[in-house]
Amino acid sequence: MEIIEVLSLCIGSIILSFGMELSNEFKMLKDAADLGYKINNKKVIEFSKRINPELVKYKILLLFFPIVNIMTVALNRVKYIHSVDSYFTQLDAIGALEEMSNYEKTKYKEKPTGLNAFMLPIKMELKLKTATKMEFPDNSVVYFDKNDDEIVIYKAEGPISKLSEEEQTQKIIETYYKMLKDLYSSYENIEDLMDDLLSGNNSIEIKKSKSNEKINNETEVKINNLRQLKEELLQEKEENENKPLVKGRRK
Repeated sequence: MEIIEVLSLCIGSIILSFGMELSNEFKMLKDAADLGYKINNKKVIEFSKRINPELVKYKILLLFFPIVNIMTVALNRVKYIHSVDSYFTQLDAIGALEEMSNYEKTKYKEKPTGLNAFMLPIKMELKLKTATKMEFPDNSVVYFDKNDDEIVIYKAEGPISKLSEEEQTQKIIETYYKMLKDLYSSYENIEDLMDDLLSGNNSIEIKKSKSNEKINNETEVKINNLRQLKEELLQEKEENENKPLVKGRRK
């Protein structure tokens, strides 16, 4: 066998083993997503390093040994198929198995593939960075976007996460309206408020409230569309004070 053939065999087996290993990862992610869960790979790696610091390096190096790499990856696939329940039980024990949010479950069902299960957590991180973050007095936190009359909830943490999506939406609406009332109370007139909003200040901290009901003082109202908010505020000022700013979408 010539050197070129040997090199081709080595390179081919390395590429194939990496492809098989990736397929194994996608298979596990898909199986978890089918059950409504996602795997936190960072926690898996951290746990593996604590148990055996050299294990991760060893697994990677093993993929570069021709023939052996393919047999090892194939054996791992067989072991996984015969012990799926045990594998997920272990993941749950180390805190690496996390339930998907309703938004993630919906997006996964639109395209239930291993690749989509892999990409969803990455997309969610990007969305959470730009989403509106609303905090509540009971230490609950909700990340959402408001588009026209629709509220899209990406993630809920704390006691509020136990509520249904409709109840979470109603909580957001009620708190959003209360914050607007507090905004009014912080300014002598609506024109001063508009000047502050349009001055380049992208967030406004609620500093005081005239109502007896306390709203988290650290809550910030993130302004995603100043023009739309201006119209809403002006309309809110002119119309019935008790009318909600937005209507929750019923499913």
